[in-house]
Amino acid sequence: VQTHVEGILSGSVPANRWIRLAAERWQRDMRRSDLRMDWEVVDRAVGFIQSLRLVGDSAGQAWRLLPWQQWLVAGCVGWMLGDLPRTRMCLCQVARKNGKSTLAAGLCLWELIGKQTPGRKVYVIANKKEQAEIVLNTARDMARPLPDTDVLWRSIRTPWGDMSAQTAAEKSLDGLDPSLWVGDEVAEWRGEFIAKLETATVGRKSALGLLITTPGNNPNLVYPQRVALCEKILQGDVDLDTWFPLIYGIDEGDDISDPAVWAKANPSLGSSLSPEVLSAQWQTMSQTPPGRVEFTRFHCARAVDVVGRWLDMRHWDEVDQDPIVVPEGARVWIGVDLSKSQDLSAIVLVHPRPSGEVDLLGRYWYPAEHAQEREILYAAPFRRWRSEGRLEMNPGREVSWELIRQELLAMSRRYQVQQIAVDPWSSSYFVETLVADGLPVLLHKQSMEMMAPASQEWQNLWVSRRFRHGGDPILRMCCANATVWTDNAGNIRPVKGQARTLIDGLIAAMMGVHSWSLSQGTAPSMYESGVEV
Repeated sequence: VQTHVEGILSGSVPANRWIRLAAERWQRDMRRSDLRMDWEVVDRAVGFIQSLRLVGDSAGQAWRLLPWQQWLVAGCVGWMLGDLPRTRMCLCQVARKNGKSTLAAGLCLWELIGKQTPGRKVYVIANKKEQAEIVLNTARDMARPLPDTDVLWRSIRTPWGDMSAQTAAEKSLDGLDPSLWVGDEVAEWRGEFIAKLETATVGRKSALGLLITTPGNNPNLVYPQRVALCEKILQGDVDLDTWFPLIYGIDEGDDISDPAVWAKANPSLGSSLSPEVLSAQWQTMSQTPPGRVEFTRFHCARAVDVVGRWLDMRHWDEVDQDPIVVPEGARVWIGVDLSKSQDLSAIVLVHPRPSGEVDLLGRYWYPAEHAQEREILYAAPFRRWRSEGRLEMNPGREVSWELIRQELLAMSRRYQVQQIAVDPWSSSYFVETLVADGLPVLLHKQSMEMMAPASQEWQNLWVSRRFRHGGDPILRMCCANATVWTDNAGNIRPVKGQARTLIDGLIAAMMGVHSWSLSQGTAPSMYESGVEV
């Protein structure tokens, strides 16, 4: 282990920024007087795991843990803070086919059998039972030859405790008291289940949670928050002794087509993972944009947005994130997307700056009655956004359009509102009310004839990085969720990538931007000739 850590620091072992920081933290911890590494326990754990026999393609073969795997085992079981184990949470993010599930199965059996400590409760947890059973079934196959072990259909029972698989759901996790729990592919978990499991272990002096996963593709889920926490721990911004993070992956500036960087994400490369097989995988997957995205995420362990999305979210993340402040009396355009009972209602104010940049300032509403159940379905933290003042919860099952009318009237008193773009479909009364209020309404259908030119204008501003959004997480989610539908003439308009997603904020923003572009004096296109005011 020490040789491996020193190899990372010397550069002889390929490593990204986060693994180097983990190695530096390890060396600092080795010098701490209040910590000690119990190498005897580490040797016992490694020896027990290596006494197991591999399964799958390597069935029956002896198991020799790789240096990075021994490092993970040592970090999980070896550190002692006084008389208690130090590590209570380990996060291991690594590319596919590096043996993380097999290693997790070995650690589970060490906890369940190797320690020979009564009262062991071991759980493998994933979004789907089938995913959780990958680790469980690996452990079952390894445990069959061991004495005093009952390998059952969906569990393992021993004199020291038992092991089973669970789904990441509220009902499944109620009442658990794990001594070890493994979260498999936690990047896909759609609820605050990590926190729930952390609290479930509070009654045990010795308990460990192991998160094993490839990177996620949705910044609104809970996993990216845990990664951000781990990065702060490794940078020294947060002092959290109980966490042991190992974040493998290529660095941000690395070229995914360069085989020299792949080892940063694949610490088993050259051993259980063949460089030739990985190279062949790249040759195949690099032929299409979705394939490149999948290779980036699954084999380079770099977080990306969902395959097939319309907008490259790097353009969003690379611009200034400072809060948007629109001057009083400024000329603005507004887009409005009215919701149905289970949708988001959105107003986005568009303020073009003299510099050529365009400010986007959003206001959002959601029905309170649906928020709790739908935030998991949509992977949208409605309640957190409400507490941050970003989202207004409207009592009941529907959003009151009167609230939106009042917000538009308030905006008209603060700014010079040039146009308010509203889709006339199912909103004639709302439009009539705005007109009666003296507000400048633009009827903007959400059909191809209007949304195609709006999409083109949005793309132009997007790729030139002219939008300023203040890091609005709701608008970001809507942008990231959108895919495009293309007609026979090659025109595009945004649609939901999945039925269970929200894009309403993006639609409102596009309508506002398009109404501004129409006012710039250019001749209308054939699609825009039907615009009504």
